[in-house]
Amino acid sequence: MTIRTCVILLVLRGGFSLHLRAKSNGEIVSKWAGDMESSLVSDFVKWRHGDISLSSSEEDAALAQQIQNPSQDQLVKCSKTVPELMPRNLTHYFFNDLRIEEFLKAVDHIYVVCVKCQRSLPQSLLERATNIPAKSSDSCLGMHGHGHYGKATASHRLAITHARENAYKSILILEEDVSFDMKDTTHFDFLTISQLIRDETKDWEIIRIGWKNRGNELAKKSCRQHCECSTWVEQNMCTIESKGVCPLLSTSGYIMSSKIYNRFLNAGQPSAIDVYINHFKNTIITPPLAHQPAYDNEKVGDEPFAQKCKQEKLR
Repeated sequence: MTIRTCVILLVLRGGFSLHLRAKSNGEIVSKWAGDMESSLVSDFVKWRHGDISLSSSEEDAALAQQIQNPSQDQLVKCSKTVPELMPRNLTHYFFNDLRIEEFLKAVDHIYVVCVKCQRSLPQSLLERATNIPAKSSDSCLGMHGHGHYGKATASHRLAITHARENAYKSILILEEDVSFDMKDTTHFDFLTISQLIRDETKDWEIIRIGWKNRGNELAKKSCRQHCECSTWVEQNMCTIESKGVCPLLSTSGYIMSSKIYNRFLNAGQPSAIDVYINHFKNTIITPPLAHQPAYDNEKVGDEPFAQKCKQEKLR
């Protein structure tokens, strides 16, 4: 595969409206607007999240459990066989927004962690797009029986390993159930975010295009300590300087700098990626460009976080 300078990791979504909820037994019920079949993402939701009817405390308990990460040798070996070029003949797109398409050209490569792997990107992005088939990742890395968070974390680590082996300078990681659901991006400030990605003098690490302030637990009466978003403040972004203490959830979509590939992969943290991602400097896109529709406690936290945690830009 041709070596590029930046990488994007994507998980399925865009251009369509997806609504999912969980019954008490964890069964996923899907309803799409448009002609896309729900089966395109429902298998991924089951693989990635398992029982999405968990309460917040139950979810926290599950996330607190230690996971087993594959060895570096396993990751390097599987990075040569598992990744697949995104097919050119697919008709279901993540998004149909020209401004998002232009924005994503700021990164060198796009990875999609997927189960069905039947979603596509605009033609201009296909050459920098790679699928990470989740079941192939599980098999190659020996992750069967390691639980949803362990499998998901391993697949993300596999994509990052592939990016490092190909010397990409940055990556965007999206998960298959991600929904680019912003209705109008006309006034969204993509320029300052693109400039940050390309600026080699800035020590940015991770840019979250999708994130979850679960049930607005981080910005109720005031912003939770250590979640203050006060660096590199622009119209649609800000950065949290503290690391490891602000529990933003969701890895539905994030851009990663090559400066932290080794640190991310070599640390060997036994934490799920949903937790471990917060151990790095996080630049937050506000409002988020994407959500995971399976969770009904996600969007409610968007505006309060921007109002109470994002510092106003100094003029």
